[in-house]
Amino acid sequence: MLYTLSLFATEPAGWIHRYEWRDLTDMERCAFGVFWKSIGDAMEIDYSVLPSSKSGWMDGLQWFDEILAWSRNYEEKYMVPDLYNKKTADETTAILLYSVPEALKPLGRNFVSALMDERLRAAMIYPAPSQIYTSTINAIFGIRKFVLRHLMLPRPYFMRHQSISPTPDKDTGRYHRLLYASEPWYVKPTVKNRWALSALTDRIAGRPLPGDDGKKFKPYGYKINDVGPTSMEGKGMQAFEEVRGRLMKQGRGGCPFAFSE
Repeated sequence: MLYTLSLFATEPAGWIHRYEWRDLTDMERCAFGVFWKSIGDAMEIDYSVLPSSKSGWMDGLQWFDEILAWSRNYEEKYMVPDLYNKKTADETTAILLYSVPEALKPLGRNFVSALMDERLRAAMIYPAPSQIYTSTINAIFGIRKFVLRHLMLPRPYFMRHQSISPTPDKDTGRYHRLLYASEPWYVKPTVKNRWALSALTDRIAGRPLPGDDGKKFKPYGYKINDVGPTSMEGKGMQAFEEVRGRLMKQGRGGCPFAFSE
């Protein structure tokens, strides 16, 4: 569980360092640490293997750096080739390439492999791609960096990126996804979502649209406590409320390092 938490905390920062138009500041990395340390606390994940677990951390940046170093050492010991790894990688890659035409999927798989580091690629039993794929990726992201840094104006608030509705539906109390990459889970079947340019592309390719197949993709939205297998919807509510009550009593939402000296 600690390793999984470390991936959520550190992998976005690593991706930003490699491919974004600027690196994170120490303050931003500290914010990553504060947020994910709070998540780990709520999940009661054991931090005893981290160096400062007994003395405590000064701030989120120290916690971030420690869990990053620990996760790298953990990978050296345990990230090894296994057929189950490959099965997981194959299923994940299929999702990533869902919208890619069938004829181009072999090419897409090479690009996915090129985005992996050597240790991960070996653990997933993926072949090393030709250097041309790595060079192409670096060129594409290099151009993107230049454009974003020098040619793009700051994005106004009304054009902010939103993938989930900011508030629940007034009638149902459910949230909806505003964007989707493969199948239209939790997306309202509005005229825009079914007939915009992106939707027309899906139509031509024979991919499902919001509202297709009845309730299969749950176009009516979701509630946080119901996310998961359909067979489990409405179940476990007592346990949910008990955990919610425990977290609220702990004063969640404050800084987990507020009392460090």
